[in-house]
Amino acid sequence: MIQNYVPPCTSGSPCTLEAGWWGGGWEYSPNYYPTGETLFATGAGSNSSNYSNGKADSLIKATTDTNVNLHAYQDYIAKQLPYFWEPNADYQLTEVANNLRGVAPQNPFANLFPEYWYYVKK
Repeated sequence: MIQNYVPPCTSGSPCTLEAGWWGGGWEYSPNYYPTGETLFATGAGSNSSNYSNGKADSLIKATTDTNVNLHAYQDYIAKQLPYFWEPNADYQLTEVANNLRGVAPQNPFANLFPEYWYYVKK
C-alpha cells in the first residue's frame, strides 16, 4: 500500500514527507546491487513519491555507470529520507525437525517451497 501523508509538493513550497510504503516491501532483484535507481532516481518507475534530487541522481548514476562503491550514495540518501523505513512485524516462527533439510533460509515473502524439502538419516 502506498499512501500520501500530506498533499503533494507544489512549486515554490517546501516539500515535506510525501509518501510511505507499507506492505510487500522491496528487494533489489534480479541483480541485488542496491544502487537505488529504480526507487530514488528522478522519474524512476518505483519512485512513487516523485522524490527528485540532483545530487542523489548523480550519485546513483555513478554507482550504475562506474565501478565505485556505494558509500557516498548510501550516506547521502540515508540523510535525505525519501521514505521512512517501516519494518514488517515478525510473522513466522518455524520449528523444523532435525532431519528435515531445504527449509532454510526462509523466503523473505513467506512463501513455502516443499518441493525443496528432503529428509536425511539422523
